[in-house]
Amino acid sequence: LQAAILRVKLQYLDAYCAARQQAAARYDALLNDTPGIQIPVRDTRSSHVFHQYTLQVDPNRRDDLVAHMQAHGIPTGVYYPVPGHRQAAFAPFNFDLDAHPISDALSARVISLPMHTELTQSQQNFICATLIKFGLQ
Repeated sequence: LQAAILRVKLQYLDAYCAARQQAAARYDALLNDTPGIQIPVRDTRSSHVFHQYTLQVDPNRRDDLVAHMQAHGIPTGVYYPVPGHRQAAFAPFNFDLDAHPISDALSARVISLPMHTELTQSQQNFICATLIKFGLQ
């Protein structure tokens, strides 16, 4: 059954990717010049399907922003609150826990906004207005 569902969905993969890219472009336009927010950076030599649309914000305010968004009915994600090298599953590899400062810093700064193929411009306007209202300057 799962294989049959996936075969049907595969026919729409290009449209799904395009819808996500359009949603990301709308987020970019709405948030690009917002103080305190770094939108995703793209490499011009490739494309991105935006499984997630992840921002970087002040790590001292990120959790308050998550609560603010949730209070307004907007789900957000902090998908990797603990960087990989600090995960218990990797403890047997004896990673030098101080050797990955970028991963540590990003895990405290990232927040992902809602992203899916049916995301409307109206929904994105509300999401971005709510985020901007929080004031990350």
